[in-house]
Amino acid sequence: MKLPISVLSTRVATAVGLALVLLAGCKPHAEHGTVDEANAITLEDIAKLGVEGAREKYAGKIVTFKGPMVPVGISSKNEERKNVCTQSFLLRFPTEHKIGTFEAAALRVYFNYGDEIDGWFEHTEHRSEDLKLENPLNLEFDVCDTTGVCNEGDVQQQCRFSSAKLLLTGKVAAITAEEDGRHFRVAIRPTGVRY
Repeated sequence: MKLPISVLSTRVATAVGLALVLLAGCKPHAEHGTVDEANAITLEDIAKLGVEGAREKYAGKIVTFKGPMVPVGISSKNEERKNVCTQSFLLRFPTEHKIGTFEAAALRVYFNYGDEIDGWFEHTEHRSEDLKLENPLNLEFDVCDTTGVCNEGDVQQQCRFSSAKLLLTGKVAAITAEEDGRHFRVAIRPTGVRY
């Protein structure tokens, strides 16, 4: 059956329009700083190396982390300076996919910290040289704004960091295991973010 040219061209135009909409949906919302998507790793990659192995390989280096990660909100905030806070992102390992003894991992991102960052690490195992960063990412928008901050359970993905496309790049300041041995966390000073 041959379709008239007007019907055929309408279908082609509809298909092209749909493809453009889908491609537009794949773009990230925004990018700040520098993000190295090609070499991005996951928290699962850290778990496979173990805390000591990951510390040897990544501590003090600029690393890009990709999801899956669930934003869980602000874990600390510097009340003395505007727009300075730590946001955490979580990855849970299902029981059937536990890596070693690890059940979960957290990525802690220290947004907009300056020299005062030393005090925020006084009870965390780290090397002081791993805290130094020449060009930290300083976000202009209010990254600590509680209305735009992600909390666990944000099923409608309303906040800016609830994105499957989230990439966080930064200098790894510390990789530490919790005392129970079932959880670990990676702390970074960001140099780039794409969401």
